[in-house]
Amino acid sequence: MRNCKDCQVELCDINWSNGHQAFNIDVCKKCCNIQAQINKRNYIGCKYCLDKLILGENWKEYYDNYKRYICNICENKIQRFSRNKKRRNLGIPKQKIYNDEQRRLARQMRSKIWSIEERQLCLNKYGSVCNCCGISDWPFLTIDHINNNGADHRRSLNKLSGVAFYRYLRENDYPTDNYQILCNNCNSAKGYHGFCPHSLNDKSLCSFCHIKLSSNNMFHFNIKFNHSICDGCILLHSRKNNNNSISKRARSSKNDTFKTKMNIIENYGGECVCCGESEAYFLGIDHIYGGGGEERKCGMYGINFYRWLIKNKYPKNKYQLLCFNCNMSKGSGDKCCHDTMKNKDGIINIDEYLIVIKTNYIEAINNAA
Repeated sequence: MRNCKDCQVELCDINWSNGHQAFNIDVCKKCCNIQAQINKRNYIGCKYCLDKLILGENWKEYYDNYKRYICNICENKIQRFSRNKKRRNLGIPKQKIYNDEQRRLARQMRSKIWSIEERQLCLNKYGSVCNCCGISDWPFLTIDHINNNGADHRRSLNKLSGVAFYRYLRENDYPTDNYQILCNNCNSAKGYHGFCPHSLNDKSLCSFCHIKLSSNNMFHFNIKFNHSICDGCILLHSRKNNNNSISKRARSSKNDTFKTKMNIIENYGGECVCCGESEAYFLGIDHIYGGGGEERKCGMYGINFYRWLIKNKYPKNKYQLLCFNCNMSKGSGDKCCHDTMKNKDGIINIDEYLIVIKTNYIEAINNAA
């Protein structure tokens, strides 16, 4: 008869684990605290090959700290098997990757494919269709905060964004109380102006306060582009108007901003150079060759950027007019997905796009050998 070293209870198959029996350790399951028992063991063996583990020889100190009982030889075998399995699933050739550039490309491919799959899973859970305009092309869709509290929510989550935010939604079972699918056009207009122009009807009354519209209570910008909204509602919905001010000064400032933007839109063609979108609330200036982030760090954004363009006579060698859908799908690349992911039936589906990514990366990996 054998008893537990700590509580002296009689050991049997019910309270004595197979692992402790294999290593001949007299500890019951209730007293099985690895941290307390590690110094009392006379024999620690690899859980795969059962070889004795000796710290510094065949057992890493990292594994000792985290109580991982596996020798270096078995760990290397498991890692090789895991790597080969991932590469087979991703379609990478069986050849070994030796140089740093090949390893970097392989990691980049795995990360890109995983992020696209995580995003697509999230979009499928929320319907994969813009709840405002009904567009269903997946590169243009994104998650919107219904209550317009996205910035505050991201700050509360330590500025969580991108694929990390999609993972956050998955871990919380995709809540629907404050999230919906919108395209980049509708989402950006809603974020910047407080409303999407699709919610405005073509009537003689304001779409929000229902007063009769005239040139006296409308901005010229809205008159020109046939937006049924009064100047007071424009100011009330603006994200920068924290005090809900509709004073004469606020109207004058907003009117100057609209005039400047209208001037920019007219001199850059009046429509998206990629898809032809002409809705003014969806249009913005794109940096053709990238570098917008660096310019914004120097204060080149918003009304200051528009004034700089006017002062420099609308340079077209570095800047063009794009809608938010095309601008955001272009990202840091050279072309919008209308050029890179389009076939005779329209935008390619996600499975075809993943095949294209794998093919391009595998070719790059082979060329980097």
